Amino acid sequence: VRVVTLSYGRWDSHGDNEGLVRDHGPKLDQCVSALVEDLEERGMSEDELTIMPFPDYGVPLYGNAILVSDAFADANPEAVKGFLRAFNRALGETLADPEAAIEYVRNRDGLIDVEMETRRLKLALESVVDTPDAREYGVGGVDDERLSQAIQLVADAYDLPTLPSPDQVFDSRYLPPVEERMLLPEAE
Repeated sequence: VRVVTLSYGRWDSHGDNEGLVRDHGPKLDQCVSALVEDLEERGMSEDELTIMPFPDYGVPLYGNAILVSDAFADANPEAVKGFLRAFNRALGETLADPEAAIEYVRNRDGLIDVEMETRRLKLALESVVDTPDAREYGVGGVDDERLSQAIQLVADAYDLPTLPSPDQVFDSRYLPPVEERMLLPEAE
């Protein structure tokens, strides 16, 4: 196997995003897990697995986000800040001890494959969380130029009648201070 591309259904939508994520996410997750196991059974080592992050190939999109409506954030700014502080703390603890994070999950769901879930978590942390932007701006921070490029790319792809400003897309005022978001260990 030289290249495998996974896709499930239609991710581009302009409505029912929560429903699509709830439906598609677990199904795609199962496909990825099964694919990794299947390739290993056929002799492919983990060292031969290549993750190709879009930004490394000219697509500057950000892939992870915590979303909140303007109405909720305006009405509950301390709740949003508190949630992001808690998420930041949990991510820091997960980065520091992925095995303990998986043990927590196993205590909630005794049917998980601990070895596979640990490997999947570490792969996600290494390929999606530990990024150059996260190292430079702290987890949750963005590069303004990259964000502008991403907005332009999406606007062009969807023929948006107006170009949203970066401030309409990203608001850092609810994030913990940058020094608290510098969670990644020194690069080896």
